[in-house]
Amino acid sequence: MAQQSTASYLKMTVLVKKVLALIDEFEAAASEGFMREAATPVLLGGVSLTDKVNSAIDKGRARLVELTETTKLQQEAIDELSKGKDELNTLRDLSSAIGLAQTRDEIVQLLINMIREKILPIGGAALYQGSEDLGFTLSETWETTPEDLAEIDRQKTSGFLQWAMKSPVPISMPSEGRYPTAVYVPMRVGNQTLGILLLLSSRAVDEFTQSDHDRMTLLCSQAAIALENARLVTQILQMKQYNESILLSLTSGLLAVDLDGRVTTLNPAGLTILNYQAGDILGMKVSDLPPLAEFARLLTEAVTSSMDRRNVEIQIDRGERNKQVLGVSVSPVLAEGDRVIGAMGIFVDLTAIKVLEQQVRRNDRLAVVGQLAAGAAHEIRNPLSAIRGNIQLLNRKLQKLAEPDALLVKTKSIIEEVDRINRIVAGMMDMSKEGSLQLVRTPVGKFLRDVGYIVEGNFKEAQVGLDFVLDETLPEVEVDLHEMKQVFLNLYQNALQAMKANGKLTVTSERIKEEDGREMIQVKVADTGCGIDQKHLEKVFAPFFTTKTDGTGLGLSIVHRIVQEHKGDITVESEIGKGTTFIVRLPQAPPAAGATV
Repeated sequence: MAQQSTASYLKMTVLVKKVLALIDEFEAAASEGFMREAATPVLLGGVSLTDKVNSAIDKGRARLVELTETTKLQQEAIDELSKGKDELNTLRDLSSAIGLAQTRDEIVQLLINMIREKILPIGGAALYQGSEDLGFTLSETWETTPEDLAEIDRQKTSGFLQWAMKSPVPISMPSEGRYPTAVYVPMRVGNQTLGILLLLSSRAVDEFTQSDHDRMTLLCSQAAIALENARLVTQILQMKQYNESILLSLTSGLLAVDLDGRVTTLNPAGLTILNYQAGDILGMKVSDLPPLAEFARLLTEAVTSSMDRRNVEIQIDRGERNKQVLGVSVSPVLAEGDRVIGAMGIFVDLTAIKVLEQQVRRNDRLAVVGQLAAGAAHEIRNPLSAIRGNIQLLNRKLQKLAEPDALLVKTKSIIEEVDRINRIVAGMMDMSKEGSLQLVRTPVGKFLRDVGYIVEGNFKEAQVGLDFVLDETLPEVEVDLHEMKQVFLNLYQNALQAMKANGKLTVTSERIKEEDGREMIQVKVADTGCGIDQKHLEKVFAPFFTTKTDGTGLGLSIVHRIVQEHKGDITVESEIGKGTTFIVRLPQAPPAAGATV
């Protein structure tokens, strides 16, 4: 019994050692990746365990292969995700950088740097711009040597560019320069190719991967959008500059307002016409500027009615002596969908034209008076002479009567009225006078003072001062001395009649330059008299207009005619209670023969 137990114990010990050896073998096989068969045969109770161990090893090997493949796929997915993340980061960096770029050169330089740093090694680069319909032309090159430029030119003549124009994806072509490969990358926005970027690369053609092409396509598409935006911004800026140039060049005024009536635009010509500074009117409501009240009304009507108003005449009133007449056309400013967003007025200063129209009407009236005078003056004077002679004869006979006083008064009145008619007829004769002027060169001061000597006694008797402030260095004028003396004699006498004792008449002369460039001599005859009502000012040179009870209304008409015949002009300024100023402008005489300028 004891011997049997000892034998069983020994068998068990051997078996345990074999099992332990099998376990060691299994661990060794596992550590080697199940790449070998188990080497230890195992019998347990007469049954071999070797096949089962080998089967377990095979299953472990299959499982390991499966896990290895899964791990590989997972790693590839992780690598792809990492690459995608890098590309997204690259696009984000490029977008941020391009967002700060302002010009085409800046955008393309950023793109080239990004491709060089993130995708592949490159040397020189060139950009072709144009369209698929009209073709692409070389617009700029970057970082190119003379050898690179020669290769770029060879690429163009080889016809590769025409091929690349039709391809939506990058094309890698052999290069003969110092770089083995030329890469054409289309720069597309949607379905439209805006440009083609040519890159010279040190990488061989067969080394380019689809991933390289895809990433370059993404970067160039992003850059193409930026280039298109830059082009549009440049186009907008050019259009803005063009519009501003038009506004600056307009000789007419242009005033635009928003829906609240606030001034948004007023061009330089408009500022000049309206006599405003930009800071005084931009942003202001037109209705808050009293002189522009009528203008504001037209602009408001354009906004509310969405209707145009053409060639409307309005008056800008800044006081009795400062009035302008404007010709205005207004229209609403429309946005998309015919939505009214404001109003615009184009205007011109008609003041000078209105003055000219008045002069034309005045000249027309003078011409009519001249025609009437020419036809009737002689016929009137002869009967008047007969009437006056007979009345004088009757007057002498009445003086012999016992009580002739009442009749003498009446005959005297008839004679005075006849004399008045004679003066009117004489004035009409002067108005219709046609004859060549006897022009002589003379200083302005000469005839001004000569007329002063004639009226000096009358001024002293009326206790009215007469002062001359003359520029003795003025050029000479060419005038008919007799006619010109008549002009200033009339002006001096009118001034004397308008003033009371202690009044003063001041005669000044100076040299001015007209807007048309003519050099003129200006004479001002300014009194301190009662002044002329504003409503009468535009009529003072009209024939037969007078505010005097005994005036004929022809004196200033004659003055006007004489000045016009001398190719000059005469205007008047006046203010009730302060006085009147007549302004005579005469052209200076041309240089004398042989004179040096």
